[in-house]
Amino acid sequence: MTLEANVLRDNPLSIVSDGYDLDVHLAWYRSLPLSCVEQLKVSINGHEVSLDNIYLLHNGKRVPFAALQEMTEEWWFVQDALRFHLNVTPDLSIGSEVELSVSLATRIPYIIIGPNFPLVQRTDVSKKVTVL
Repeated sequence: MTLEANVLRDNPLSIVSDGYDLDVHLAWYRSLPLSCVEQLKVSINGHEVSLDNIYLLHNGKRVPFAALQEMTEEWWFVQDALRFHLNVTPDLSIGSEVELSVSLATRIPYIIIGPNFPLVQRTDVSKKVTVL
């Protein structure tokens, strides 16, 4: 499986009472601190979810995406998905087939490509998925 193909595995999108939950896997071969997640863009059937409406579900809490930058001691392990909550009104039903697009940017802190500038791994994935 390629790093890109790993980002969205089978059944990554599910409906919850106040939106959707989305499982995203790391597009890298080593675990990284959560603070290395620089960008996440999500669109469902071409409708982009505002970053203000994306939360990480972590330790039973909803963490605003911007707060990930401070999470230097929490890790995203390669074998684990991060579950993000998309706080939007669900307009789909269970069993709907949708085009899900994710753009993920992760900073690789140990690969320096310029003066004090680490590599940023950018991955864009689109996949038809069935909503659970």
